[in-house]
Amino acid sequence: MANLFSGADPELSNHEHLTPFLLACREGHVDVVRHLVQASVNMAATDSCERNCLMLAVAAKREDVIQVTTRLFWCRSCLTAFS
Repeated sequence: MANLFSGADPELSNHEHLTPFLLACREGHVDVVRHLVQASVNMAATDSCERNCLMLAVAAKREDVIQVTTRLFWCRSCLTAFS
């Protein structure tokens, strides 16, 4: 998190096109997922196989991340629709 506060780009990705958000979803780091969403990260990002955050969380059986990302994505969609 310290790098994010110091101006690091949360949208940078590795050779598999995995962003910090996608990695956090895949690895089950719910607090990091929440923090990145609050920082307005691209929740629609996909990796090199076109898997999104929810697909990665499901494949890794990260039920807590599935619940959080589903809720956060819905909330962000509603906020966008009504602004």
